Amino acid sequence: MFKIDDKGNIKAIGQGMTAITVRFNGNNKFDASEKTIAVVVSRIPTKIEVASEIRLVIGQYVRVNAVVTPNNSKNLILENNSDIIEISAGMIGALTSGNTTLTIKYLGDDK
Repeated sequence: MFKIDDKGNIKAIGQGMTAITVRFNGNNKFDASEKTIAVVVSRIPTKIEVASEIRLVIGQYVRVNAVVTPNNSKNLILENNSDIIEISAGMIGALTSGNTTLTIKYLGDDK
């Protein structure tokens, strides 16, 4: 999706696919001409950087520091389906000993 301003500038406003046709009707010097191009607008690829391993002792809580690029958004969700850790307000805490996997998801934004 896109919009065109009064100067002919094109700005992407949402993801999707469309075609833009530019047409010149011709005049007494130049022949008529037409060109159509496909335009695909997609979201910016996202990369999440976080420590590959976190070691805790039972009862210890730490904040998970994740960096999202390109915009360093904090719109993240932490997920875990074990009884080994608990997640609370962006922090994880060790409830018992063992190994588990913490999943970090970036929800994106509307920009």
